[in-house]
Amino acid sequence: MIKKKFFLEEIFINNLDIKRVSLFVLGPYRKSLDKEDSLKYFQSIEDFISEVYAKRLLSYPSGNIQIIKNEDKGKRGNIVYSLVKFNDRPKPISIDWWVIKNKVGINKVFDMRISGIWMAQEQRSTFTSFLSKNNGDINKLINRLNSESR
Repeated sequence: MIKKKFFLEEIFINNLDIKRVSLFVLGPYRKSLDKEDSLKYFQSIEDFISEVYAKRLLSYPSGNIQIIKNEDKGKRGNIVYSLVKFNDRPKPISIDWWVIKNKVGINKVFDMRISGIWMAQEQRSTFTSFLSKNNGDINKLINRLNSESR
C-alpha cells in the first residue's frame, strides 16, 4: 500500500502543473504572496496535493481506466473524459482531466473532476474560506497544509 501511495504521489508531482494550481487555489489572496512565503507555500502545497489526491485515489479498489473522449477547449486546454472500472464494483466512476500546456509547451494536468467535483475548485473554495477567516495570513495556511500532509 505504501509503495502504491508513493507511486501515485510521484504521478501527481510529475504530471500536475503544481505552480498554476497553487496560485489558482489561493484565489484573490495570491496577490499577497511574497517571495519568501511563496517558496514555503509551493513546497507545502505540493506535499499537500500529492498526499490528498493519492489518498483519494487509494480509497478506490484497483481497476482499469478507459479514455472516452478528448474535448479541445482552445487556449483553455483540453478536457480528457475517462471512466474507471473497478474489479470489485459494478459501477464505474468518471474522472475527467483538465489538461493545459505549461509555459514550455508541455501538457500538464490542471484539475481533475472526480464524480462531478473539480478538485482544484473545491480546494480554492476551502483555501479562500480559511484565509478569509484568518485575515489572509498565508503562513497560517502553510501550517495547516503541513499538518494535513504529514
